[in-house]
Formats: sequence, C-alpha cells, structure tokens
Amino acid sequence: MTDTNINANENTNENAEKKPILNLEVNNFRKANSRDRNEWSRFHAECDVCLNGKFITTYKWNPGFYNVHFPKDDRDRFYIRDWAKKTSSHLRKVVLYLCDKYGTKQAEKTFGIWLGTGRYWNTKFADNSDYDKLTKEIWSEIEPVYPDLYDVESALVSDAQCIESSIGFEDFCDDLGYSKDSIKALKIYAACQETYGLLIRSGKWDELKTLHEND
Repeated sequence: MTDTNINANENTNENAEKKPILNLEVNNFRKANSRDRNEWSRFHAECDVCLNGKFITTYKWNPGFYNVHFPKDDRDRFYIRDWAKKTSSHLRKVVLYLCDKYGTKQAEKTFGIWLGTGRYWNTKFADNSDYDKLTKEIWSEIEPVYPDLYDVESALVSDAQCIESSIGFEDFCDDLGYSKDSIKALKIYAACQETYGLLIRSGKWDELKTLHEND
C-alpha cells in the first residue's frame, strides 16, 4: 500500500533533516507497473524496498512530473539547456529530448496533454498509440532517482497503523472507504498486516510511531 503522490523534489526541509530509524534500502528504479489498469501509473515511479537487506515491498511515487519546465520560446541549444536547469536533474533529459523532437512550444503542449494538467487537462491524443509511444519515450529519458528513506519509512508506518487502528478487515474497509467485497482491498489489507508484523518485530514500533506522528 506504499503508494504516494509525493514528488521526488518536494520533500520538506523538515523531513529532509530527519533520519529513518530502520535499516532501509531502495533500489531497482523503474516505471510503476500498470497491472492494476490505473491510468495514473504512467506518472509513478516504482522501486524495491529492503529492510536489513531483505525485500519487503515496493514503493510508488511521482518523480516530479508536475515540476517540469519548458523554455518560453525557441532559441539556441544553450538557451534550452540553461532553461532545463529549472527542472530537477533526473528529468532534464526529458525536457531536452522533447524540445529536440517537437520544438520548444510544441514540446510544452505535447507534454501538457500527456500529463493532463493545466490548460490541457481535457485534451487527448488523437491516437492512443501516440500516447503509448510518448510514455515509453519519456520514461526512457528519465535518470534513476530514489525517494527519501524517511518518506519510505513514514509510508510503512502509515500502512501499519491502518492495521493497529482497525478491529478487522471490515473495519479496515470502513476506515479507508474500500468495498468489503473487493479482492483488491483484501490484498491491500494482507500487505498492511505483513508490514505491521515487520515493524512490530523490529522492536522499534513505539519509536517509529513517535518519529512519524506528525508526518
């Protein structure tokens, strides 16, 4: 259930100074799997989370697509490169690639349609194959980037607290708005139970709750 919309470059200064308690590692950066047919998965990155060297779950987050900046007009390559510095380093190649392919103005529009925000929120590609192709192209230009371990730990604690605060599956569904007949909800519940068990067995559950109380 560790799925969040936190942007890779939007960690607060307060959180950036905090350190996780658990011995966590993240690796294997990739585009989030869209097996759940969630259209928002095209905006999410995914990585593996390990505790004490052992895989425990995957973590999904937005790597900063909402903070991509395009030049205001067409100029030389140096101008475009300088403007691209406004965008987080792991996404600068996306800006340069799209500007090379479409020109700066069309690049901004094409990316806006793909993202579905701003004045392009209700604009679609004429052909779905163009959308799928652009998705692959954009992800091929992203440099690997990983979430802050404090934020990963916070998500784990949040998942575990969903179990601690509920009496059982039905109560869990009521709290989070899931259907009690949903197989997906049952899988999420089982995953949260596993996370809760891991954090309890770590012997640091009370410390974790205190640290992440105001996240």
